[in-house]
Amino acid sequence: MTPPPRSRARTALQHLVLAAFACTTAVIVLLVGMVVFSAIGWSTDPHGYGIFAGTLFALILTPVAIGLWLLHQLLRRGTKKSQAGHEQQDHR
Repeated sequence: MTPPPRSRARTALQHLVLAAFACTTAVIVLLVGMVVFSAIGWSTDPHGYGIFAGTLFALILTPVAIGLWLLHQLLRRGTKKSQAGHEQQDHR
């Protein structure tokens, strides 16, 4: 049985949100790596601006990542509930 178009759109949105979360998390990890390398002197940043920029951008992106994760979890719960509703209708 093919899922209804609304369910397919919701699944596509769920995957898009998960991909955005993964990209945001990867950027945060790279920024933290930049901060660590700059702090221990392995970076070619003579003035230490990498520490400030990396910290600032990571602090800005962290709530964005948390929001994307919560949205993904909300979409997952809604998908599971709608699938359970379809299964109950099929058994009747």
